[in-house]
Amino acid sequence: DDTVAINKSVLAELQVNPDAKSDDDEDGKGSDVSPILDLATSDTGSKLFLLLLSSSDEIRRRYFDPMELEVLKNGATIQEGGLEIPTSKKNPDTRRMELLQYVRSLFIDLCTQHPDELLRSTPGSRVLREVVASFPSQELIDAIVSACEESLNGDDGNLSIFEDRTGQLALKHLLLDEAEHGSDDNEEDDDDRASFAAALQSTFS
Repeated sequence: DDTVAINKSVLAELQVNPDAKSDDDEDGKGSDVSPILDLATSDTGSKLFLLLLSSSDEIRRRYFDPMELEVLKNGATIQEGGLEIPTSKKNPDTRRMELLQYVRSLFIDLCTQHPDELLRSTPGSRVLREVVASFPSQELIDAIVSACEESLNGDDGNLSIFEDRTGQLALKHLLLDEAEHGSDDNEEDDDDRASFAAALQSTFS
């Protein structure tokens, strides 16, 4: 329940790249690498981020198997004196949002600095998808579209993101999420909302 202590003891450690100093000494680029890139593209490491980013049980079921969901379920209790005692007094959504705010800028920096790597990675694309859903912005959309555009050059020998099996599926999910959100949202300022579909159309049409 003590989200301040969790931030200081756990989340703060994620914001320091242990390899940054050595990388800076070699090529001056260490500071451009997100300290959580390796975790975000890891099958197991990414699950911490997905747990924080998932805003509903439906979204959690995309990424966690039934056994994991049972362990992580809200309202967990322990047996004490023959009674079921809750392990937490704080509302789970409140706790999640408090923790998420500590790493918001870290997630946004990750996705704006490394959209290509994330789109081509299954766990990475899941993290990217939920960051876009949690913190939608034109900055994030522009970074993703730029990565798609640059991938068409083929300078690194890789397929374009549109041809990459994982990448094209990630783009599909981003578009479907936007369409679903738009159909459920009746706010009057929809025209001002950052649109991934519109950015793709503007860049590639």
